[in-house]
Parts: sequence; C-alpha cells; structure tokens
Amino acid sequence: MRKIFYYLEKATGKNTKIKFISPSNSYIISYLTFFYYLTNTKKNLSLSPYSVYTLNRFYKFSHKKAQKELNYNPRPLYEAIKDTISWIKNQPSAKQKV
Repeated sequence: MRKIFYYLEKATGKNTKIKFISPSNSYIISYLTFFYYLTNTKKNLSLSPYSVYTLNRFYKFSHKKAQKELNYNPRPLYEAIKDTISWIKNQPSAKQKV
C-alpha cells in the first residue's frame, strides 16, 4: 500500500501525508464498528472483522504462469497509475471537479 500511495503522490504531484494504523488497532476498530452495526441497523457495515482479516493477509500473486504460457508482460505499476490518473483527468465529469 505504501508503494501505491508513493506512486500516486509522484504521479499527481500532490504531497499527502497518509496515516496507517496497525493490524491490531484495525481489528479493534472493526469489532467496534461491527457491534455498532448490530445496535444500529440503519447504517451499513463499513469495516468488518473479516475485511480486516483479509486485508492483513499478505497474499502473493504471481504472473509467471501467464508470462510463460501467454507471453503476458505486465506494465510497471507507476506507469499504470500515471496513465489512469491522466485518463481520469481527461473525462468530462472529472474536468468539472478538478
């Protein structure tokens, strides 16, 4: 995540301080929101203990099989983020907001 935010800052030119919370704190917050959800059914559950569990798993995915069998070559992450930001800025609805 830190790398993605670094690339976002680099591509946009905006320096934003991002605060990350520890996994143990995120579990505590998720249980608090879960109990709040149980007592107040008008709100949507935004952060569940399961979502925190899933986000804290450091799954590693590989494109090696696709590269070998399909000749797949992924783009560098920074290049993809930079092009995505450029595309969003060129959308008519984004021009009004930016």
